[in-house]
Amino acid sequence: HLVAQTDKTWSGQQQTLIDKLPAIQNVNPFVAMQLELQRAFGLRMKEAALLKPHMADKGNYLAVNWGTKGGRDRVIPIQSDYQRDVLARAKAILTNPINSMIPNEYNFIQWRNHYY
Repeated sequence: HLVAQTDKTWSGQQQTLIDKLPAIQNVNPFVAMQLELQRAFGLRMKEAALLKPHMADKGNYLAVNWGTKGGRDRVIPIQSDYQRDVLARAKAILTNPINSMIPNEYNFIQWRNHYY
């Protein structure tokens, strides 16, 4: 058969990101953190990967300046404790505050391939 016989999506298997995060975290904490950033702030994959959380955190909003569509900066209000918690954990995962969410041993293309 060339057509899938069952739905392999998370939602098709009655799974959510919250259900999957612990397993993803065990395999790669950077992928898990980027998924949480995407969920918390509505970021695209490239925005989450290129985000520099220490520099983007402006107190009551997140300044997304890297990887945006059309190169246009975005401002995302920080409105919940969940968003603040995700941002704090994203900062904690980085050893250097000027780094993006891409691990040091990868360039963007390599990281994108690994992530997907």
